[in-house]
Order: sequence, then structure tokens, then C-alpha cells
Amino acid sequence: MINIFFQAVDSAGGYQSVVLQELDKSIDFHKCLMTVKTNDGADSYPGDKYIPVNYDICEHNQYDKIVDFNELLPLDKALLEAMHPYELTAIRMLVRNFDRDIYTMDEGMRYYLRHLRFWNHMLLTHEINYVFFNNTPHHTHDYVIYALAQVYHIRTCVCISTNFENRYFLAGTLENAWERTRELYETKYRYMPEEALTLPEDIAQYYDTICHGSREANEKLVLQGVSRKQEIQEKRKLFRGEMSCSRMLKKNLSRLKWQVLKAGNSLERRKGMDAIREEYRYYRRGRMKLKVMVDTEYYNRLAGAPEKGEAYIIYFLHYQPEATSLPQGGVFVDQELSVAIMARAAKEMGYKLYVKEHFVQPYRNRTFYEDLYQIENVRLIGTDYDSKELVKGSFCGATGNGTVVLESVIRGTPMMIFGESGFQGCPGVYRVGSVEECKQAIRAIGQEKEKGISQKEIRAYLAAFGENSLFSYVYNHEGLKKDSPWFQESKEKLIACIKAQLVEKDE
Repeated sequence: MINIFFQAVDSAGGYQSVVLQELDKSIDFHKCLMTVKTNDGADSYPGDKYIPVNYDICEHNQYDKIVDFNELLPLDKALLEAMHPYELTAIRMLVRNFDRDIYTMDEGMRYYLRHLRFWNHMLLTHEINYVFFNNTPHHTHDYVIYALAQVYHIRTCVCISTNFENRYFLAGTLENAWERTRELYETKYRYMPEEALTLPEDIAQYYDTICHGSREANEKLVLQGVSRKQEIQEKRKLFRGEMSCSRMLKKNLSRLKWQVLKAGNSLERRKGMDAIREEYRYYRRGRMKLKVMVDTEYYNRLAGAPEKGEAYIIYFLHYQPEATSLPQGGVFVDQELSVAIMARAAKEMGYKLYVKEHFVQPYRNRTFYEDLYQIENVRLIGTDYDSKELVKGSFCGATGNGTVVLESVIRGTPMMIFGESGFQGCPGVYRVGSVEECKQAIRAIGQEKEKGISQKEIRAYLAAFGENSLFSYVYNHEGLKKDSPWFQESKEKLIACIKAQLVEKDE
């Protein structure tokens, strides 16, 4: 008997319900528990087989709208201890609610425990034995679901976004996304004649653009068609808009109308007023937080230019908050920690560490930049300097994770990474986490420097990645028509992927 959890968010055109209904015809699952967020109301989940939970209720921890917590299973010692390794990461993900930290530790723990109690009850009472995520779990509630699946040894599939639009790593855990690709590379593709290596069309186009495209073509590829200026403006607008006066007023006028003025009794009216007060409290905290945050203009006042003739390693900071650093950054979600390690190792090996901010980062705490500035052997580099040229002139690169890893090794520059990356098995990529590991990587890179990274091996790894990835819409936020070829192709690939995993796990 198959009972599945399916993360079905950002659907349009009825995509997710079509996928699930056709999957049901193939495998006849008993129950389907899911989080749902549809853009146009076109998804339909009839009958008792489907148990949809509104994604917005999950994201904002409003479970008491749909359940009485007295009816949920309590949390016991064994579970709380088993979840402890995931606890802090889950709490830190609350930053996604407002794109800034505004909760006290007590509030964060309370919200985490409510997520945990609700989803523990749902997974156990519905006897879920397969979990599917259509993106990396990076909000508190979906990360709690992921963590529970690991604790209970529930078979899991996570679709992890990659450098390539609509192409995903498939992994059972966030830590092993690279293992199957590396295995295919070593056993099937690495020693294949170069003329026999064929890359999927989208990967081949990406590879050629990185190798031979102009700066504008590279930016268009990385930003998926959006200009650099547009991306910066959009990120800043979204960040400030989360705590805008107009947004706050609109939200609370709606609450005043539906939860206070039209409340059925005094208890409901009081709850409505409490919700408005709580929202206003967070609004005030968010506005105060913004006063101690600065944008990249402040960073650029601290930053400078590369020193001519200086031997350096280039470290690229991540845009935050984003899944590439939380959760995939692991213990190095605070990037100043990895910069400090890299700076010490670089100094001992005779290199300066250049650090470059992500050009679309809207705001950070002022202290983040000031702490980076104070780290010995670090030189901050202005955001206007071309990353491609900085990589080209460096001994090697370093970062937590992200698109720059693959871009750099394709261009022949080795990379050290501190986080969990699907490309950590790629030639020229070194996973590190300490000063000594960084020094070992620098020595290894130095020994291989003259030989360089083989482009044939890079293409072999990309061929392995092509075989071990899903090229499909995993959610149809663009609203494709049901009769469009891409809608049908994506649906069939997604269903085939899930069926193959279920069969493989059962054998």
C-alpha cells in the first residue's frame, strides 16, 4: 500500500492535479497528503484519497485554522532528540517569512514545534511511506517534513534546482545529490571517447555559452533572460515591500473586516484583534531591522579594486536568503565563517583572498560587511568588477555553493566549496570545511595546475548529470495549456521518475 506526500506548490493550468491523477492510475496509491498552492484555482483533488493542506497556512504557521492541537499526537522525547540535528536549521528558515530575522529565539522555537507537531501527526496517522518535493525544502514547514522523513526512514525524492532551467538533481537526501552522478561519471562516461559524448541540448547550449559567449550572453543565461539592472531593482523592491506601509495596511484592513467586524462572537473578535497586534509587532521589528541593514552601495564603499600582479584566490558570496545557503550551506550558512577559514588558509599558502558580493543582494546587516572587512588577508572587491575576469586571474575560486561553481570549472578554474552541491563530484571541485582541508586542496590544485582541468572530463561529467537529472516542469507556474507539448512531456517525465523510484526502492 502506497501513501505519498507530494509537495504541490505554484501550480497553474491544473498541472499538479493532472500529474497526481495520472500517477494514481499507474500505481494506485492509497492516500496522497500534499501541500497545495495553485495560481488559478484549476487544480482539483476529488474524493477521500487526497488530503490537501494549504501552503500559505503552512508557511505562516496557521494550523489552528484547520486543526485542534489537542487532537494531534504529542511530541515525545525520542522524536525531539532525533530531530535535534535539524532543529536550528528549521528555526533559521523562519527568515523566509519576511526576508529578515525578526523573531526571538522563544518565538522561533514555538513556531518550529508547532510545525513539527502538526506534520508528525499527519505523516504518522496517514502512514506516509513516500515523500516527494518539487524543490529544495527551504521553508520551515517543508524542511520539517523533510527532516521527519529522514528520521522515520521514509523513502524520499528531492528535486534540487540546478544551473539549468527546468533541470533538477534527484536525491534522497540533500547531502547525496552528487553521488549518483559521480558514479555514472566514473563507471560510464569518464573513459568514453570524446566523439561519443553527447550532451542534452540545454546542457550543450549552456556549456557553449559559458565557454564562448559574451559577458551579456553569460548574464542572460545565468539570470534566465532578466537584465542585471532589472534583477537588482526587483530584489530590492521585493525586500522593502515585505515591510511596506501599504502592504501592512492592506493586510490588516482585510483582517479587521473578516476577523473582527464580521466575527461571529467576542472570542473570534478578540483573536482577530490579537492577530492584528501580532502582525503590527512584527511590522515594527521589520522596520527597525531595516535601519541596521545596508545595501551594496555601502559594501562598495568598503570594497576596492584588484591589486595588479597580486596572487589571489577569489571567494564569491551567496545571495541570501536562498536554498543554496539555507539549507545547502549547512553549518556555513553564515558566510563569514567560511571566509575566515579560507582567508587563513590562503595566507599560509601565500595568497590574498578576494571576496566579492553577489551583485543582486538587496540588503545585509551592516555588521556582516564590517566583519568581513576586518578579517585578516581579505580584500573586498566591488560588485562592478567582472566575475569572469576575476576567476580568470585567480589561482582558484571558492564559494559555498551555486552557479559559479560549474561556470568556473568549465572555464578551467578549480573551485573549493563549503556547502552541499550537486556538482561536488565534478572534476576541479574540492569540498572543504577547515583550514587544513583548504590547504590540501590548494596543494592539489597547484600540482594539477599545469595540466589543467580536462574539458573532455567536464563534458563527461555533464553527460552523467544529464542522465541523472529530471528535465521537466515540476511545477507549472507559467500556466501552460494542457494540450501543449511541453505540458504533456513534463507530466510524463515526472510520473515516470516517481514510478521508477518506487519500483527501485521496492526491489
